[in-house]
Amino acid sequence: MLKNKKIWVGIILAIILIIILIILGIQNNKTKLITENHLAYLNVNSIILKLDFSEKYEQTKKGIMVGQITTEVNDIDYLNDKTKENLTNLEFKGKSLEETINNVITILKENKVAYQNVVFYTDSKNSEVNLDDSDIVIKKYYQEELNEEEILESVSKVYYRVSFDSNGGSPIASVLVEEGLPLEKPEDPTRDGYTFTSWMLNDKEYDFKTLIKDNMVLKATWKKNETTNNNTSDKTSTNKNNNSNSSTNNKPSSSPVSSTIDKINLNDFISVAINYYRYSTPYAYMYPTNLSELAPEIGNKTDLVVVDDNAIDPHGNKVNDYDFTISEWKKNIFPNLKYDTAKEESVANGLNNLVNKKTKGVELTVSTEDHQYYYEYRYLTINNKDFSTLNNALTTLRNNLNKELSSVVSGGIYIDFLNAYGVYSSYYKTLDEDLCLEFNLVCDRW
Repeated sequence: MLKNKKIWVGIILAIILIIILIILGIQNNKTKLITENHLAYLNVNSIILKLDFSEKYEQTKKGIMVGQITTEVNDIDYLNDKTKENLTNLEFKGKSLEETINNVITILKENKVAYQNVVFYTDSKNSEVNLDDSDIVIKKYYQEELNEEEILESVSKVYYRVSFDSNGGSPIASVLVEEGLPLEKPEDPTRDGYTFTSWMLNDKEYDFKTLIKDNMVLKATWKKNETTNNNTSDKTSTNKNNNSNSSTNNKPSSSPVSSTIDKINLNDFISVAINYYRYSTPYAYMYPTNLSELAPEIGNKTDLVVVDDNAIDPHGNKVNDYDFTISEWKKNIFPNLKYDTAKEESVANGLNNLVNKKTKGVELTVSTEDHQYYYEYRYLTINNKDFSTLNNALTTLRNNLNKELSSVVSGGIYIDFLNAYGVYSSYYKTLDEDLCLEFNLVCDRW
């Protein structure tokens, strides 16, 4: 009996201990909301913005962060006149840090301001910013204590990108040059059978003493080498050795160009233009079911025009010649719209199918969120005059994709903004393995 009693006492004590441990575990797992205030300085090529923002996250009693960090911009400060001029329409109230910075980029694009340099200084270790435009790299610099004077001094410099079109020669990397300084002459490119002569800008030989004040592309010019026939055994042997070395080093031969759309020889040193087309309007991806109720004067019209308040378009037409102003649309129409989600899903599926097809020579990006859609495609065109057939093939592929996109996203409300952006200018590079992979091309060297 005594023995059984001891056993029961042991069991009860074990149960009590387990309950205590569970309670302690629950207590330790309880989280509390942490709010921290931070500063950030955004520099986009001398357009400098100061952002006061807060971070919120859950933290356990042991100081372990759980869940995701959310940010919200509390206030902004324009730090120079150029910033004030370009960002007067910046919306930040209720926006996250990432949303605000992406809004900055969007406004600068609409104002056609160069934005190749994006620098982000902050006293937050945690905050990361992803840009909607995947072709822009944002550099983050963490400083425990931000010194505004030092930051302004370091970001006051403006840089411009200089690219080099080798015109069939070996590739030369582009460089950033500070405004007001001369460009350092790069090493001469090489090309079998030719001698490099000069770099040209707008059909004139470039003077490397010129002070840089804009982005530019320099193009190489070449002089064809004279060839002589010599049948001596020594020369024949030498030529054989040279040919052997040429093959070993993967250098292009003087034979006719062999690249095709199905198999591209990278040793042809093909110069390509990377072109952009972006379609993104804030309210375009909609299949409303109640537009005629909200705006009887519009009815079920799908081709709407929305303009900035007090705007006058390039033709001199005033706001009252159009359907809505942005403030009117946001206040009275947009918050109350109801949507046909089945049609929205169909568009999303169609766009995703096009992405999965991986069209040669085209890189397609799409997004379908918040009753909107966005797509951007980058496509290659060949600039070397010897590659006209290849150039036409890639352009045809891009045009076919454009037709497919039009069929997928037809319908819904099409809203035309007076300052909507579309086609962007190209930039030049020499085709290499990375670009072939990115644009789904079959490339090799022989």
